[in-house]
Amino acid sequence: MDLVASGAAAPTWLGYLIAAIELFGGLAILFGIKTRWVACALVAWVVIATALGHPFWTMEGAARAANQANFYKNLAIMAAYLLLAITGAGRYSLDHRAVSAPSKAAAASA
Repeated sequence: MDLVASGAAAPTWLGYLIAAIELFGGLAILFGIKTRWVACALVAWVVIATALGHPFWTMEGAARAANQANFYKNLAIMAAYLLLAITGAGRYSLDHRAVSAPSKAAAASA
């Protein structure tokens, strides 16, 4: 983000891309669509955004404290996404319904 830090405006398409990643990734997690894959992708996204957006180790004073707080906040978000990636979606998710529907149909026909 040196481009933005030097005073140049961020490209508009980058803002739309960031919004789309966060919106559609969040909706997929909310509804339980490919939860494990989306959670892994969002972990990668948060790692990149954190490394580029909150390099507190290069700062001093109040800016360091604010960026360090945001860095640790993003670290907690990464932990939550990793938990979702490991455990998967819950019983009311679309992932769970897709897996359990064929087994229910097989049990009913037997």
